[in-house]
Amino acid sequence: MLAPVSRRVSALALSAGLAAALSSCFVATAVGGAFGADSSCDRRYGASKEPAPFCQEIEDTVAGSEFREDCSTKLQGKAAEEGCPRDKILGGCRISKENDDGSVVTDWYYDVRDLVAEGKIPESKRVKSAEEVRALCADRKRYEDGATFVPP
Repeated sequence: MLAPVSRRVSALALSAGLAAALSSCFVATAVGGAFGADSSCDRRYGASKEPAPFCQEIEDTVAGSEFREDCSTKLQGKAAEEGCPRDKILGGCRISKENDDGSVVTDWYYDVRDLVAEGKIPESKRVKSAEEVRALCADRKRYEDGATFVPP
């Protein structure tokens, strides 16, 4: 009579052990960024009184909702649950800073002639070429941890 109970207890212990192992694996993988997603903050659009000619993209992050919330509330940009739009990109600056979740951040700069003509972005903020983007990437005042130019 004792044997069937022992088998049930053993099966339950095995199931609990397997569930705990899978749970630990899932948590470790999720924290490591394997389940991360992309998000973006397009500073050309939104409610900001000072729009800018770039969109910041974060790839493979576990903090996408926080990133998008900051974009909408603090920066007043246009947040999205995807990468930045690729139309009219002049180039990007991939930020060298290492993030805890292993995510990668890139500021994509755009040809904003149309937005300047509409009075939405001042001419003084306009980036006109890939060479100007490359110079921005090299500017340590703008990117303290450094940034690498990424072609469109």
